[in-house]
Amino acid sequence: MLFSIGTFKGCVNNCRNILAPLKPQVMQFNGRVQYVPAGLATDTIQLSSKGCNFINKQLKNLYNIDSNIKDPKLAQKTFDAVEDFCKLNKKDKMFAGLKLTSEAMDDAACSGYAKFDTTKKEFNICFNENFNWKELEKITEEAYNNGKIAANNPKYFLYKHLGEYLNFKYNPSSYKITADREFVNITADKARKISDSTNINEFNSNYIAARMSKKQLPKTMRTFFEEQNGNVDLKFPKPIPETFNSGSTHKFKSMDDAKDYLSKNYGIQADLETLTQANMLAGSADDITKLLGSKKYFQGLQIKTDINKFDDTATKASLCWNHSTGDAILYLNPAYNWKNNAKLMLKDYEAGLHPSANPKDIFTHELCHWLDFNGNPLKFGQKEIAFKRGETIYNDFGKSITGKVSAYAAQSPAEFCAEYICGRLNGIKYPESTNKEFLLSWNGPKLNFID
Repeated sequence: MLFSIGTFKGCVNNCRNILAPLKPQVMQFNGRVQYVPAGLATDTIQLSSKGCNFINKQLKNLYNIDSNIKDPKLAQKTFDAVEDFCKLNKKDKMFAGLKLTSEAMDDAACSGYAKFDTTKKEFNICFNENFNWKELEKITEEAYNNGKIAANNPKYFLYKHLGEYLNFKYNPSSYKITADREFVNITADKARKISDSTNINEFNSNYIAARMSKKQLPKTMRTFFEEQNGNVDLKFPKPIPETFNSGSTHKFKSMDDAKDYLSKNYGIQADLETLTQANMLAGSADDITKLLGSKKYFQGLQIKTDINKFDDTATKASLCWNHSTGDAILYLNPAYNWKNNAKLMLKDYEAGLHPSANPKDIFTHELCHWLDFNGNPLKFGQKEIAFKRGETIYNDFGKSITGKVSAYAAQSPAEFCAEYICGRLNGIKYPESTNKEFLLSWNGPKLNFID
């Protein structure tokens, strides 16, 4: 019985206002005199040597925030995070009315929670006194590596809590409704890229924290944030752009040259329609071989073009396999719009379906399926069949760590492995939990990734 892996289904249908704002002032912090211009200042107040009472007063005087934070580390980090939002948005009173309190909570892993009253429009962020604020950097790094959050920025948790207030302030009624609205179907898959959120409110605050941490996110996440009444009035810093590695490139002069190259170097017998396909395929084989250290692993691979193997025009390619016999053939869809492949791949990337916009990842993905299957056909087949039939599924943690790669990667171990390799080849780094999941799921030969 033949089973196929269809891939790449097209794109899915806080600056401050000084007390006398009109006059420049000379103020002293940490024994250091600073000149503060009128209106929004551009320098940052250094408060680290001051006690909590002093910082709490500054939060009230500068930002109209009522605070009784008791931990110096937390107070300093909170002030810094508030200032980040206000400087960026050029609004020194955007947190006016916010209350910050703290109490000892049983769960030391919880950083805090929100209490709100939509009628009075009151919002209180209650921080956990038992949370180890002195080790915030370490805790943030661990949370990132475990796939819980989208960035290892030490201010991430503060951005998230403050972002939750900003969403509430933007639309209190909507905030109350979305607090209990859980994710469903594809919505959850899209959200896995930035967090392990279980409801809309969590997603919205995680989205703000990720953007404040300069994380580049798919456009569909921004759209979803807007649709779910996230605070669309906020300004965020420019994201750190993802630069994809182009890798090996080819420009064959004829199809015979291309087929000869693939056959002699890799033992690949390819029935291709265009030189564009040939150039992408050869480039992908070159890239993966650099990780393998040998050209032998593609020996015996057959690539054929057959429209009868596809039910639509959106699927680009599919590896058909039989785990009982160990046979597998890669089929290409002639009905797919290969001429506009680069635009379609970019569309998939912006939708969060794929880790990069590299056009040749069509073949990189499928070649990785071949290696995965060939490494252990029986194990590969049994696991994939179980996922296809719904007998086995990723739990919430599994979806979270595989979803860091792409929405498509969260579908099954084979799709995760192929997508993961595409991402790594393009220079993307993932949390440790995602790296470990790959090692547990991969059946193919050892890959020597270069960080």
